Amino acid sequence: MLHLFHLGPVVTGERRLWLLAGVNEEGGFTHPLLGPDLPSGLAALSAQFGPQRLRVEPALEAIAAPFGIRAEPLPDRARVPRAVHAFALLTGHRLFRKPSAVSAFLEACVEFEKAAPWTRFRPDEPFAILMARSWRCWKREFAVRGAQGQGPGLELHEKPGSVERALRSPRKVDSLLVTFEAGPSWAMEAVREAHGLGALPTVIRLRPGSRQAPDPLELLQLATALRSAALLSAEDTTPEHGACVALTADGYALEAVAAPLSHLRPESRTPRPLASAV
Repeated sequence: MLHLFHLGPVVTGERRLWLLAGVNEEGGFTHPLLGPDLPSGLAALSAQFGPQRLRVEPALEAIAAPFGIRAEPLPDRARVPRAVHAFALLTGHRLFRKPSAVSAFLEACVEFEKAAPWTRFRPDEPFAILMARSWRCWKREFAVRGAQGQGPGLELHEKPGSVERALRSPRKVDSLLVTFEAGPSWAMEAVREAHGLGALPTVIRLRPGSRQAPDPLELLQLATALRSAALLSAEDTTPEHGACVALTADGYALEAVAAPLSHLRPESRTPRPLASAV
């Protein structure tokens, strides 16, 4: 049995886009159908699978009835797929092919929101983060937003030293920004039911002249930074000890180590006194 759910609409100018996807009994889900209306999507799925093998959420009952598809409440296993599809629909359609990366990112957002690191760190406090995947390695830098009246979030910069440069000239740095804000009601409902998030995670590329959506690896890099910030802000830890994070999703295995930049600079360290000779 395939349980169908819908998301949308996404409105761009005069264009309206809807999504239809299904979750099977094992929790796997179909690649979504995108189109300007829901009846044509239901007609296509009915022809592909047969109406007897389909069920729709109650909100689609009237639309599905002419195709002989019955309505049932969505099972709990559909919650995470709905949240993944909602985020991908708003962020970038190529993310539909890497659902585990999206799920790992949303779970990292949950940890970040619960830890509330913006209550402990200022946006001008940079953190160094070293990320590794197989033989590749990246040196990045991030800062936590949310203090001084800002909305909560995190900036992940491509180059060390970018936090300081961004304070002087934000248009000259390449970075990804995660914010938590209001969004379409259907997307807010999806992430709240699946993860308990109070706001919708949104990823913005701050590179001048670029509107390209994040790719799955960039999304996992953001996830490691979000989880690192959450770990560093925990009450039972001290930031100078650093944070270690490992994520595996959709064929990506990513490890990261993060620490406040102030504790990594030689001039910020207090020299230890030499032991007296006996």
